[in-house]
Amino acid sequence: MTQKPTFILVLLSIAAAVGSAQSSTWNTRISETWTDPSSGLMWAAKDNGKDVSWHQAMEYCSKLRLDGHSDWELATYDELLGIYKQNTKALGENQQPKKHLIEPFTWDIKGNIYLTGDQWSSSLVNDDRGFHPEFAWFLSFNEGRRLYDELSFSYTRRALCVRRPASTSLPTSTNAAPSSSAQEASEETLKRGYWIDPTTNLMWAAKDNFKDVSRKKAMKYCTDLRIGGYSDWRLANIGELDAIYDKSAESPGVNPRSKWHGAEFMAWHVKGNLFLAGDMWSSTLIYDDRGKDTGWGWRYDFNEGREFNGDEAWFGHHALCVRDSTK
Repeated sequence: MTQKPTFILVLLSIAAAVGSAQSSTWNTRISETWTDPSSGLMWAAKDNGKDVSWHQAMEYCSKLRLDGHSDWELATYDELLGIYKQNTKALGENQQPKKHLIEPFTWDIKGNIYLTGDQWSSSLVNDDRGFHPEFAWFLSFNEGRRLYDELSFSYTRRALCVRRPASTSLPTSTNAAPSSSAQEASEETLKRGYWIDPTTNLMWAAKDNFKDVSRKKAMKYCTDLRIGGYSDWRLANIGELDAIYDKSAESPGVNPRSKWHGAEFMAWHVKGNLFLAGDMWSSTLIYDDRGKDTGWGWRYDFNEGREFNGDEAWFGHHALCVRDSTK
């Protein structure tokens, strides 16, 4: 009997917390917008509420007329990251994978903005070869992680619009979320575009090519690459790949969307905080006893730190490019 008052007080505390969150969310939605006091950016009180491709998200924001304003835009990745706040638990909805069911959900976002999925950013993934980008960054306010997907993909992707007062400039820095030295270093490496290994003086591209390609296409991807003003990039050999494996490293990356799961965060055991998204082709060939090319190649798995030599050249893996920084 003596435990009942304590139990009732706990229930009342939980109810009060939920009630407070519901009230704040309701207030934001009534006003249609929320202005971030730390950045001066004005945000729509909710996202678009349905699946959209990247181009559709861009169009939605450009056509938005809200709170007397018509200069809305799809937020950049840095702007989205700026309103992520861990354990905020703002009320919203979420679409359950493959079930097409909408369920109540909480998202870690400032301003009690009402979200219904993962938010596209206007920030494209640079191709670094001068080609038109195929991917764009998006942010999951469930984990606060940098992810990417094809521009045409739409399932559970949303548009969250922002407007920038004339006195407000685009953010130039990010707040890693959740905060960690590895996440911050990864963001810095991505912005620089490369990392130089101090032990070998090899310059590595900050990210791989982000999709499965044959070994021949992996080789061409690297020869076409243009980063840091250099054009002598090449596909790394198996020894070079093995040399940047570090079991203790937890470099933020992505496990790309497949038929079994959506795009999800994954940490890779690679030096330099390189942003990876799969197993890497190497330029190392496999020869038979007569010295003839077998048509098979080596690949490297930075999750397990293992070399594999049983893949035919047409298999799909990723390309990680390197060059000699002393040249």
